[in-house]
Amino acid sequence: MAVINGQTRTPRRLLRIPEAVAYLNGIIAPKTLRDWVWRRQIAVVRLGRRVCIEEAVLDQLIEKNTLPALENDKGPRKSPRIQTRSTKKGQASV
Repeated sequence: MAVINGQTRTPRRLLRIPEAVAYLNGIIAPKTLRDWVWRRQIAVVRLGRRVCIEEAVLDQLIEKNTLPALENDKGPRKSPRIQTRSTKKGQASV
């Protein structure tokens, strides 16, 4: 923590594009993040020519795109079975 003007502040963690991709475990490609920056779909900090994304912004992105689990009293859903032709004894399947 840093003390600035008598106030205690938690330092912001700024990540460059490759670091942001690593923070998201590679789920989003670097090109996608760059496109979002270009279209201003994600908040960024520009320091000269450098583009940085706050870790908190990435956390918000994760929260925004997290889907809650469904409450299901019946237990887990079974996957549908593929219907196959049954063959009678002595007949070849076509």
